[in-house]
Amino acid sequence: MHLHHVHFYVDNANTWRDRFLQTLVGTTLTTQNPHTTHTLQWGSITLRLSSPPDPIATQFLSTHSPGIGTIGLSSTNWSAIAPRLGQHGGQLLEQPTGKIVISPLGIRHELLSPEQDEPQSVTSPELDHLVLNVPAGQLEPAVCWYENVFGFQRQQTFQIETGQSGLRSQVLTHPVSGLTLPINEPTSPQSQIQEFLDYHGGAGVQHLAVHVPNLVQTVRTLRQAGMTFLAVPDLYYAQAHGQTVLSCAEWQQVRSQQVLIDRPPTGGLLLQIFSQPMFAQPTFFWEFIERRQQAQGFGEGNFHALFRAIEQAQIKRGNLAISPKPA
Repeated sequence: MHLHHVHFYVDNANTWRDRFLQTLVGTTLTTQNPHTTHTLQWGSITLRLSSPPDPIATQFLSTHSPGIGTIGLSSTNWSAIAPRLGQHGGQLLEQPTGKIVISPLGIRHELLSPEQDEPQSVTSPELDHLVLNVPAGQLEPAVCWYENVFGFQRQQTFQIETGQSGLRSQVLTHPVSGLTLPINEPTSPQSQIQEFLDYHGGAGVQHLAVHVPNLVQTVRTLRQAGMTFLAVPDLYYAQAHGQTVLSCAEWQQVRSQQVLIDRPPTGGLLLQIFSQPMFAQPTFFWEFIERRQQAQGFGEGNFHALFRAIEQAQIKRGNLAISPKPA
């Protein structure tokens, strides 16, 4: 099983088609319906955009903010899906284009066969991972559902707590394709995960992580095209400078583009950056990642820096109160 596509539901597909083509440099338009739906190809990643009067887009936007509403999955054999859903919950819908599976939390999955795979470029960018947010207390049920229904397996777990908020995360990976699916839940009412859930209207896709071969160059290009990124405090680079293996010239480039750096325990070097939310609501965003020397993991050393950067954005939006320091 592998990712076939992700389907965004937006208020105006034509407007967002143009925005994607402008900011996601290298994206091409492959098919379009003049009024409601467009398909774009960005390296090996297939993006679909739909808006009302498309019935699914209309239904999605009646209860959710714009974002990814359907995860398209491709496999040679979906015959076991029905009995698994009968045992573990969820809904199966039969449609002319294929099967639709809706999780107990309402996340929609379109099941496709390899014959329906669209031609893909072998060039960058590629999907690195896809992240879901679920309500407090739903992490374990959601993880069990993806294990039992789609065959994912558990990998790392993380928990982050600051003085203001927190989250808990479980990473899942599919044993055949390597498709990686971290799932987050909030551990405090002011958590950035709770903010997503409140604005989005429930569980959903928080972000897509895109793997690129040269992150600094990619970020420079994306900035020129109009994409904006989370600001990283100078203190982060002051603390990280002594731990880096980069040359002085490359260090300056990394710092100037606000890229995060991590050295996983298993070796290699991980470079990351996170965009500002793509829509008016503080919900979906992009992550861009470069893995050197086959670096593994998700930038665990960067989690606190990322978390605090998002907290600062929450504070600016007025959605996170700063607790007074004890006397």
